[in-house]
Amino acid sequence: MFYILQVLLFPIRLLQFFYYQIFQFFRKGDHVFLTVPNEFASAEKSTFASFFSSNSTEEIFFSFLNDLELIAKSDRVKKVSFL
Repeated sequence: MFYILQVLLFPIRLLQFFYYQIFQFFRKGDHVFLTVPNEFASAEKSTFASFFSSNSTEEIFFSFLNDLELIAKSDRVKKVSFL
Protein backbone atom coordinates (compact mmCIF):
# COMPACT_ATOMS: atom_id res chain seq x y z
CA MET A 1 0.00 0.00 0.00
CA PHE A 2 2.80 2.39 0.91
CA TYR A 3 4.56 1.80 -2.41
CA ILE A 4 1.38 2.43 -4.36
CA LEU A 5 0.98 5.79 -2.63
CA GLN A 6 4.58 6.66 -3.40
CA VAL A 7 4.03 5.93 -7.08
CA LEU A 8 0.80 7.94 -7.17
CA LEU A 9 2.33 10.94 -5.39
CA PHE A 10 5.59 10.92 -7.34
CA PRO A 11 4.42 13.47 -9.99
CA ILE A 12 3.43 15.92 -7.26
CA ARG A 13 6.78 15.53 -5.52
CA LEU A 14 8.54 15.96 -8.86
CA LEU A 15 6.70 19.22 -9.56
CA GLN A 16 7.54 20.45 -6.07
CA PHE A 17 11.21 19.60 -6.61
CA PHE A 18 11.36 21.54 -9.88
CA TYR A 19 9.53 24.50 -8.33
CA TYR A 20 12.09 24.78 -5.53
CA GLN A 21 15.00 24.31 -7.90
CA ILE A 22 13.78 27.14 -10.16
CA PHE A 23 13.05 29.31 -7.13
CA GLN A 24 16.54 28.73 -5.77
CA PHE A 25 18.05 29.68 -9.13
CA PHE A 26 16.47 33.15 -9.01
CA ARG A 27 16.79 33.83 -5.28
CA LYS A 28 18.97 36.58 -3.82
CA GLY A 29 20.36 34.62 -0.90
CA ASP A 30 18.15 36.18 1.78
CA HIS A 31 15.56 33.36 1.82
CA VAL A 32 16.11 30.06 3.66
CA PHE A 33 14.05 26.88 3.25
CA LEU A 34 13.93 24.85 6.44
CA THR A 35 12.45 21.39 6.60
CA VAL A 36 10.92 20.44 9.93
CA PRO A 37 11.23 16.69 10.50
CA ASN A 38 8.20 14.65 11.52
CA GLU A 39 10.01 13.15 14.47
CA PHE A 40 13.26 13.72 16.27
CA ALA A 41 15.76 11.16 17.47
CA SER A 42 15.98 10.71 21.22
CA ALA A 43 19.75 10.20 21.28
CA GLU A 44 22.63 10.94 18.97
CA LYS A 45 24.20 7.93 17.31
CA SER A 46 27.93 7.48 17.18
CA THR A 47 29.68 7.92 13.85
CA PHE A 48 30.24 4.19 13.57
CA ALA A 49 26.59 3.37 14.28
CA SER A 50 25.24 6.01 11.90
CA PHE A 51 27.51 4.67 9.14
CA PHE A 52 25.84 1.26 9.26
CA SER A 53 22.34 2.46 10.12
CA SER A 54 19.77 3.10 7.40
CA ASN A 55 17.94 5.74 9.48
CA SER A 56 20.89 8.08 9.87
CA THR A 57 18.85 11.08 8.68
CA GLU A 58 17.00 11.53 11.98
CA GLU A 59 17.70 14.90 13.49
CA ILE A 60 18.14 15.61 17.17
CA PHE A 61 15.89 18.31 18.60
CA PHE A 62 18.82 20.15 20.16
CA SER A 63 20.66 20.42 16.83
CA PHE A 64 17.44 21.63 15.16
CA LEU A 65 17.11 24.39 17.77
CA ASN A 66 20.77 25.23 17.32
CA ASP A 67 20.21 25.64 13.56
CA LEU A 68 17.27 27.96 14.24
CA GLU A 69 19.42 30.05 16.56
CA LEU A 70 22.17 30.34 13.94
CA ILE A 71 19.62 31.44 11.34
CA ALA A 72 18.26 34.06 13.75
CA LYS A 73 21.76 35.47 14.31
CA SER A 74 22.47 35.80 10.59
CA ASP A 75 22.14 39.31 9.14
CA ARG A 76 21.73 38.10 5.56
CA VAL A 77 18.56 36.05 6.14
CA LYS A 78 15.37 38.07 5.68
CA LYS A 79 12.81 35.27 5.26
CA VAL A 80 12.50 31.68 6.49
CA SER A 81 10.10 29.19 4.88
CA PHE A 82 9.18 26.06 6.80
CA LEU A 83 8.48 23.02 4.62
